[in-house]
Amino acid sequence: MKRLFVILFVLLTATRICVAVPIDTLFAGMPDRLLPLLNLDNRLDCLDLYNGKMNAEVTNLFGERSRLTVKTADYLRVELSAASRMELKLLSMGNDTVIGRIHTVLTPAADSRVEFFTTAWKPCGTVHVVPPKENDFWVRPDTVTEARFEELRRAAGLAWVEAVFSSTGDTLTYSLSLDNVRSDWREEMRSCVRPVTYRWDGTKFVH
Repeated sequence: MKRLFVILFVLLTATRICVAVPIDTLFAGMPDRLLPLLNLDNRLDCLDLYNGKMNAEVTNLFGERSRLTVKTADYLRVELSAASRMELKLLSMGNDTVIGRIHTVLTPAADSRVEFFTTAWKPCGTVHVVPPKENDFWVRPDTVTEARFEELRRAAGLAWVEAVFSSTGDTLTYSLSLDNVRSDWREEMRSCVRPVTYRWDGTKFVH
């Protein structure tokens, strides 16, 4: 099975034939610079285990546990360690496919980086997304006074922003991470923030 994935990837990347590349093949063929924790054998083991409906957990190159948790025809999510995760999303763009990749570091609060690539894992310069500004997340509910709202905003401090792809649709959602704020104010802060969702229209993400 592992050899089949490798041969398929080599054949697909060596030709210019327009085909839909399976997400399994793209994940297996990721450059090491984009996924240094998991080598080719690790990735293939994850795929074999997941496709066999088993716990897709492996020991990564740092001696920690990594697990493939979700995989569909166009989405994949890997918990790389207790402190980071990665998501892949395949986006149709005319006759081509664009790969969206999110790498999220979870400490001290979730903070994400969103990038786009071709199916040959080259940076896709024609696709980018402008993240929301901090003000876009904050909405004062009627139950919170203006003075208290401003106090909560100041207390939130530096904005840590988490991004996630939908596993069932072509959306990208940004959320303000509050994991690093004082716990006794966290729930009240959550009532004052909202996620910001972008939708893929075939060429770009629109809000």
